[in-house]
Amino acid sequence: MTPPLPENPSEAELSELAALADGSIERQRAALAALATLRGELEAPPRLRARIEARQGESRSGSRWPVIGVAVAAVAAAVLAFAILPGGEPGVDEAAELAARPAAGPAPPPEPETPALLAANVEGVAFPNWKPEFGWRAAGERGDELDGRRTRTVFYEKEDARLSYTIVSGDPLDAPDGETTDVDGVEFTTFDAGAGERGVTWLRDGHTCVLVGHGVDERTLVELAAWKGDGAVGF
Repeated sequence: MTPPLPENPSEAELSELAALADGSIERQRAALAALATLRGELEAPPRLRARIEARQGESRSGSRWPVIGVAVAAVAAAVLAFAILPGGEPGVDEAAELAARPAAGPAPPPEPETPALLAANVEGVAFPNWKPEFGWRAAGERGDELDGRRTRTVFYEKEDARLSYTIVSGDPLDAPDGETTDVDGVEFTTFDAGAGERGVTWLRDGHTCVLVGHGVDERTLVELAAWKGDGAVGF
């Protein structure tokens, strides 16, 4: 049981209390702000709200510290609301962050019977082999999971420039805010991938693809993303 607060706290006791509350409350405020951004206004279930209001009433009538009671009650409501929120879908920005991770395995080789493709795919969507046409060589790959979605990323290199090409399993992800370009009926969205890099996202056979470039301009990104390899690269 928490000991009762002093009726006439000294300056030292007030300072200690402020120090104790400062870090936790600031973290709670940050968490609430993030939740509000994602889910809008959070609201506790009616039974919990009734208990909180009753506790607040008790605090106002019998305690000199109602603000602390209100803060604790608000945090409890937020924690419960967060616990019952359903899990969200991964975003294109999360897939773009995979570009900063190192390769975990060697580069996949070209498909012997289809040189325009690499011997790597996600649910049948294969990665392109850009080396013969553009000089970009596959330099490594890695596999990751985003909120239960399997992803595969192939890295390409050309001189000092680098690309990461990620394909996400499952249904398409929502496109981020950015500039949209239509190429032969396919919609490509270029966006800010962070750290001064640009990215482009589009769909191939209903799967989200994300291409992020380091030292590569947007025009080149879209040109590579839209390449069909004389029909070998399906969309």
